[in-house]
Amino acid sequence: MRLLALLLLVALPAVAADSPAPAPPPAHAAPFLWEVQGPKARHFILGSVHLLPSAAYPLPAAIEQAYGATRALVLEADLSELAAPELQNRMLGAAREDRPGGLKARIGKSLYAKLQKRAASLGMPTPVCDDLRAWFCALALELYPLQQAGFSMEHGLDQYFFARAREDGRPLGGVETAEFQVGLFIGMPEALSKQLLAATLEESTYTSQTPDELYRIWRAGDVAALDRVIREMRQKYPELNQRLLAERNRAWLPQLVEHFRGEVPHLVVVGAAHMVGPEGLLVLLKNQGLEPKPAEGVIELAEPPGG
Repeated sequence: MRLLALLLLVALPAVAADSPAPAPPPAHAAPFLWEVQGPKARHFILGSVHLLPSAAYPLPAAIEQAYGATRALVLEADLSELAAPELQNRMLGAAREDRPGGLKARIGKSLYAKLQKRAASLGMPTPVCDDLRAWFCALALELYPLQQAGFSMEHGLDQYFFARAREDGRPLGGVETAEFQVGLFIGMPEALSKQLLAATLEESTYTSQTPDELYRIWRAGDVAALDRVIREMRQKYPELNQRLLAERNRAWLPQLVEHFRGEVPHLVVVGAAHMVGPEGLLVLLKNQGLEPKPAEGVIELAEPPGG
């Protein structure tokens, strides 16, 4: 479940990165980049990683060329809205567990003990999360080792292309609102919130999905490895999968189909986990007659408007 930290944008304080940069993994020419040929224009959809190390740059040429070959950018949400202090404060306020007994009373002694053991192994001060909701504690546990390994949202693909588009004056849109993204957690039922924390604490996923391995999956374009992670989530935690991935994919589909059938070439940048599996965007788009194909080779630049 640590992949969750790479799929969802969460406002948490940065911590010092005192670990060396990840070793360069096997390189893919166009990792998690697909071409979508619409009836009027060629578009691209990029599976994003929301946190990356500085070593991820410069990006592969094909990804830069996909940006240059398009005229409009679509992200999951407007990052300036997500960064608004009012929204961050609302999320942090909702993350407080101020009911009698704190988090321990909500999740039980066994899961609480497992949480403290994990936090200690990560070097986090213990006891941890006593006054936090389970969903926020899960996100903190996901993000902490990534930040310690030098991963940051500043280097995430979303932030990179968001800054590029604003600098270039390029049309910029989102498939959902920042309010909706925050609501995914603030409005999470308590049983599902506890399930999210339990999933985060699973030893098998914790030991196999290290920051280095997650970076390798992205940079190597290892779609099969990502598919295995999402398949495991779908099998073990179907309700979480529906809330965080499948339902959102279905909600995004009409907007994406409209973009891809239009005449303005679009680059769509959304979390990589949204791409794979039977409920992923690649299958959903194919079912709409818009079959994404892996992007390869040199991508020609788009003609200037009016060209």
